[in-house]
Amino acid sequence: MNRKILITAALMLSIGSAPGAVYAGEPVLEQAYASAIISPMWTGMDRYSTDFSIKSGKAICAVIVESASSDKIEFSIKLQQYKSGSWKTVDSWTQKASPSGGIAKFSGSSTISKGFTYRFTGTLKTYKNGTLLDTCSITSSEEAY
Repeated sequence: MNRKILITAALMLSIGSAPGAVYAGEPVLEQAYASAIISPMWTGMDRYSTDFSIKSGKAICAVIVESASSDKIEFSIKLQQYKSGSWKTVDSWTQKASPSGGIAKFSGSSTISKGFTYRFTGTLKTYKNGTLLDTCSITSSEEAY
């Protein structure tokens, strides 16, 4: 009887200490991001980029969307000012564009006040033959003025 208990205990210990596929010392998530395994799965958009700058008292918001499979892209953009601990919308634009050569662009500008930090947020929507393919939320970098 003691021998059965000893064998069972040894078997359980050997199973519990068997090496697995993931080791504690390896940064698994960092490896996944570094090799671009994790990425959005859009249908109507390949990628987008944002550009936000402030020049001569004007905030300039720009978005470029690369799309090979949509025929219309809608940009809904909000220029925001950080004031009293929260972001407040100070201007907004909605624009629709048809990709030309697979690229659609949005650009808007607004006069701003000194002494605040600004950014823009928005929503990109892609369509094909009137059918919504994707909705993507975006946020630009922040700029102090």
